[in-house]
Amino acid sequence: MMAKLSLTIPVISLLLATLHAGANTTAEIRPANYDLPKQSHLFLVKNKGKYGFIDKSAKVVVPCVFDDAKIFSEGLAAVLVGDWWGYIDEDGRFVLQPKFGLAEQFSDGLAAVQYDGKWGFVSRTGDILPFPFTDVFPYPFREGLAPYGERESRGYIDTSGQIKIRGQYQDVGLFHEGLGAVSNDYKWGYVDGSGNLVIPEKLYMTYGFNEGLAATGTDDNRWGFIDKTGKFVMPPKFEAVFEFSENMAAVEVHGKWGYVDKSGSVVIAARFDDTSAFSENLAPVQLGKKWGYIDPHGTMVIAPSFDNAGEFGDGLAEVEMAGKRGYIDKSGTFVWPASE
Repeated sequence: MMAKLSLTIPVISLLLATLHAGANTTAEIRPANYDLPKQSHLFLVKNKGKYGFIDKSAKVVVPCVFDDAKIFSEGLAAVLVGDWWGYIDEDGRFVLQPKFGLAEQFSDGLAAVQYDGKWGFVSRTGDILPFPFTDVFPYPFREGLAPYGERESRGYIDTSGQIKIRGQYQDVGLFHEGLGAVSNDYKWGYVDGSGNLVIPEKLYMTYGFNEGLAATGTDDNRWGFIDKTGKFVMPPKFEAVFEFSENMAAVEVHGKWGYVDKSGSVVIAARFDDTSAFSENLAPVQLGKKWGYIDPHGTMVIAPSFDNAGEFGDGLAEVEMAGKRGYIDKSGTFVWPASE
């Protein structure tokens, strides 16, 4: 994902977290793309108003012929042809023909689609799993479970469509590392996959677990990290945080961003105006109005020259200059020029 660019997705009362875990929110769902799997080794590009895919050498693998498209997930990508969405494989062949009014990315073998005006989930073979609330956007499956329900009666269904955890919560979030965040009376806790409450509902704000820790906030908007017993391993003292990635988490201190390790020790001093998570040993950081990349030692390895910068995946990162997007490699060289 790009550090400050996020996809606009339907928002129901199942609240979405903001890009940084520092806003006054009670949501657990992760930023941008609501935690879908990272992009595959094919990269979404746009040329002359049409969308296609390149590989990391910038070779066009799927020609730019689609009216819209979403990144690959589990080997399939949703593409728009005229008014209808379908799914292609990494060779550009249709696996599911365009017939859906809306289509999301695959997760746990299922993708949310709108068919005949109703929401459901489609499998790779085209089988439709009805969603219990057909007029409400269904959030994706994670670890075999997906949120369902309406305010005051939310729970989880499994991939067969059966209720796994009955609707008894005001809010729920996606599962991460075996635990799902649940809320009643505006306080959050965590349940396991069987619905057992393993961390009591006493947290004011929280994200999903990542690398064994979860970002958790207090009512005065300070953030720390808890472990899977609910114990604070880092007290809530930060103004905002990112989740852990590659054993480091970005934290905001006095309006500047740096990084800490899992012991809470500062590994990169807070000196950046904005930042994002580490991926493939590089992290996007902002100094002034421009973005560049640092290594795990905090050394600037790609100079700040971009208006926006995303995390690396399979050796490439999407960047923006003057309103146009392209892809760079780890030397900072454009492999796909900034365009459209």
